[in-house]
Amino acid sequence: MWPYLGLLLPKDMSNANIQRFASDLFMEVEKYNSAEADKIKAISSGYNLPPLSRQHERLVMFYSRGASLGASARASGIPFDEAKKLVREDDTIKAYLAELVDQELRGLKIDRESITNMLLTAHDTADTSTAAISAIKEIAKLHDLYPKTIDTPQQTQLTVITEASLKRMAKMSDEELAALVDSPEIIDAEFEDVD
Repeated sequence: MWPYLGLLLPKDMSNANIQRFASDLFMEVEKYNSAEADKIKAISSGYNLPPLSRQHERLVMFYSRGASLGASARASGIPFDEAKKLVREDDTIKAYLAELVDQELRGLKIDRESITNMLLTAHDTADTSTAAISAIKEIAKLHDLYPKTIDTPQQTQLTVITEASLKRMAKMSDEELAALVDSPEIIDAEFEDVD
């Protein structure tokens, strides 16, 4: 029936059990595909879109699930070039795909509570204390449990010294020069001009 089905089954399984398993698996796949087809039909009636052929339904169904375009084309029985053209240019197919993706995104609910639960799971399954502490820190950040600190960058003032200001500074006393640089302490030193 399916060439790779034998890889999933125990070696000592009888042929009758294999057939029963394959039949049950096939029925589950068909139920899932039927539910997907019902979604597509609901989109058709809800958005006044023309109904899709069975092949186009399967193309939209597989492609919206994340299958590659080639795999979706093979699964629906449409040649690859035609499937490529349909997905890129056919407005009806694009509308169905967009709505199915929107439905999936609406179904994903990621909020503070779900992230907290994921972090708690990570904490519970952490192998090291460092990983557990990291999860706790992330939970605290997520729930704004750390005090707010305001980091003010240190400001640097740039002063352009011209020749005129140099001459003015040469005439200033040490106290006046110290006031220019906001230094309360004057350090006495000797300097030597080197040419």
